[in-house]
Amino acid sequence: MGRYKTDIIHYESKEWPTEELIFWGFTCARRHPEVTIEIAAHLLNAAIIYNDKGLTNAGRNLMHAAGSPCYFIPNDSAEQAMSNNNRPSDPIGPVNRPAILDKIEDANEEWDDCLDGIFDEKIKPWEVKKAIDNVPSSEKIQRGRRFYYVGYRILKVIKWIPMETSESDYLRWVNFHFNCGWEKNKNQKKAFLFSLEGSALKLEDLHPSDWKDNTLYSDLGKHYRLLALEFKKTFTQNIIKGNTVDDSDSYNHLKDRPQFLRGAKLIYDQWYAEDEAYINNGQ
Repeated sequence: MGRYKTDIIHYESKEWPTEELIFWGFTCARRHPEVTIEIAAHLLNAAIIYNDKGLTNAGRNLMHAAGSPCYFIPNDSAEQAMSNNNRPSDPIGPVNRPAILDKIEDANEEWDDCLDGIFDEKIKPWEVKKAIDNVPSSEKIQRGRRFYYVGYRILKVIKWIPMETSESDYLRWVNFHFNCGWEKNKNQKKAFLFSLEGSALKLEDLHPSDWKDNTLYSDLGKHYRLLALEFKKTFTQNIIKGNTVDDSDSYNHLKDRPQFLRGAKLIYDQWYAEDEAYINNGQ
């Protein structure tokens, strides 16, 4: 047995290792204190059941970290009333592992969310940005309007960007986070439009699954198709015969990769999410 009298605590329909649940509670404390307080309540309930003073202290420390009213109960005796020892000490939290902390929402302190309204509320825009940074461009489709257009189409297909989100709003988000410099464009009307020309206009009328190598008059059709698949595989997986598939070219039975979902949790270096956290659940 570890530090506590129970190694498992039931929380959100799952059995959590006690220390992992405490760790998760501390990581949520600053941005999602309501989650931390809920976890603390589960810890305190378990502390009563198992008569575990250590678990009681852990629950109180979580409450304090979440900004709830101070749990400190002073000694009101005349002898102790003025003693410095009669003041609450700072709670001792867990030692956060940097490799894990880098992956959780609290680690992203500098993100500016002023234009994030283009995304569905279930999505973490900062994770989308990091993923787009890692999508490879090609000689034919370098990072620019063509590249971001393909990303826009896939984000619409998987409904991470609602259908009512305009291309201009999306391009403002891209311009802001990827430092494209489009606000310096002399023609402001075109600054936040894709302005597809020539045979590329055919892409507008086709679902990305129908982009073929011969869709356009040049070999660009192939490059648009491959880039669209790269974006799709970056953000989603396919569920095929009940199994998760990473490298399928199909646009059917898509399931969101959970690291992009606000409702996902990192447990033992793996992301997990309840069914309601997904936009695409593999159906």
